This record gives sequence, structure tokens and C-alpha cells, in this order.
Amino acid sequence: LKTINDIIVRAGSCSNISTMSATLVNIITNRNRLLAICNECAHTVELNIDQLVERHGVAYPVPVIKRRLKCIRCGSASCAVQVTI
Repeated sequence: LKTINDIIVRAGSCSNISTMSATLVNIITNRNRLLAICNECAHTVELNIDQLVERHGVAYPVPVIKRRLKCIRCGSASCAVQVTI
């Protein structure tokens, strides 16, 4: 029988199995994009990864980004970050 840990170890860099939060370096390495999506009005913008790296460094965790977002359309602080492939 395989355990989930065996699967994770064998998957290596598989994007749909992860035990750690993605960082900006993962986004750059995988050539992904980051979208900020307002949970109130659905306004969506692509985040500038170069600016994020300049301000926070490549080790900055992607999930932390949403804590700092505010919708420029409706002003809501309830936003999500989506990684696109």
C-alpha cells in the first residue's frame, strides 16, 4: 500500500499535490500568473509578479498576498488569489 507521503515524494514538483505553500519563486519557475479576484464584485486583475518580488522577495508565500489586497472597483478587502497555469 502506498501512503500519501509516498505519493508526494514520488510526485516531486507535481503542481496538484503540495505539502507547502507556493511562493513567488514557484510562480516564476512554473511560468504561472497570479490573479486577484474580488469576492464581492468579481473584479479580476493580473498581479505584477516582478513588483511583488521587488517588494517582498522570491520566498514570499502566495497565500499571504490575499491579506494585503483591496478591490480597486468596490473597495472590498475580501479578495482571493488564483494561480493560473
